Amino acid sequence: MAQARRKKGNDRKLTHQVTRGLREGALLILGTLAIYLLVSLVSYLPTDPGWSHTGSSGDINNAGGVVGAFIADILFYLFGYLAYLLPAMVAYSGWLIYKGHTASGDIDLHILAIRWSGFLLTVGAGCGLAALEP
Repeated sequence: MAQARRKKGNDRKLTHQVTRGLREGALLILGTLAIYLLVSLVSYLPTDPGWSHTGSSGDINNAGGVVGAFIADILFYLFGYLAYLLPAMVAYSGWLIYKGHTASGDIDLHILAIRWSGFLLTVGAGCGLAALEP
């Protein structure tokens, strides 16, 4: 009795159109996330309840809602005004995923990881320098 066998060397990768669609989807998702983070940071009010303190449980004035108020509070607590760099880096990551692919059509995650680590070191150094200011 014959059995079905997989042919060797016939493993097909995703087609160019599918990978392009996935990269475009990542660009849209990360771009939307960057806009949401920016709107949440811009509309941050210390009276909104957040991670570092509690405000009145009534109205939340952050345009990002409850989640936006918590995210903005955490980012401002950790990074101060350097938190405004995070939406720019998220949007830039979306652009890198969209445009920064190899010749075979794959996303170069090594380059993306190096750029993110450089960004985090820059933010950490900026926070250290900002802490020196009285």
